[in-house]
Amino acid sequence: MVGEPTVGQNGNGKAPGGPRKLGELLLHVGLIKDHELKAALVDQRTFGGKLGSHLVRMGYIEEEKLLEAIAHQLDIPRINLRRSHIRVDALRSVAPDICRKYTLIPVSRKLKNGAAKLLIAMADPTDLDAVHTVEFVSNCQVAVSVAPEADLLRVIEFCYPDGKLRECRGEEDLASHFSIDLPAPADLGEFVVMRADGDERPLRGPDQRQSRELRTLVELLIRKKIITREEFRDLLDTQRD
Repeated sequence: MVGEPTVGQNGNGKAPGGPRKLGELLLHVGLIKDHELKAALVDQRTFGGKLGSHLVRMGYIEEEKLLEAIAHQLDIPRINLRRSHIRVDALRSVAPDICRKYTLIPVSRKLKNGAAKLLIAMADPTDLDAVHTVEFVSNCQVAVSVAPEADLLRVIEFCYPDGKLRECRGEEDLASHFSIDLPAPADLGEFVVMRADGDERPLRGPDQRQSRELRTLVELLIRKKIITREEFRDLLDTQRD
């Protein structure tokens, strides 16, 4: 099963006594102060929700710095759900009530050496109870990534409508379902794909620029009616299989 995400994994100075919770992690790296954590915890107990979102809402930390700290300290990738194709076979692995309880979404499910591997996106990857629950109910090895809570809530609502399952092709589906402003591709953070061999690959830097260029080319081909969007999606599905 997946290793427990801990502060200092892969040589960053793992602290004794086991994995840190999110608040302890942020204190450890100096991004918040003790009184700020206590105030956010009071807010969380009163209103519910994820601690990170309360810290952001109260102005104690910027969301970008929060996500960056989680990804760096736990040595896990960030995932951009507005650029990710969430498939029904992954959604079947985890019940919607579990996704809502822990604010997570299964993104991709692949077989590797005869074993199933599930990539999930979470708002709080330090929640090991959530990770272990997903491992148990899905019977999969679980790979963890981090995503903004607001994006996760939208995707959960979109993918599990009225007890059904619905795949999500990213920003096109989300923009048509929610009244949200979608930033230009250049402003979006890194995103993750899971390759056919089951390994997840964060795309960043030159890879991300190449991806934007490819998207621009595809849009041009569609506008010139050389290929339809449906034909392009079918071609992508064929390449993935």
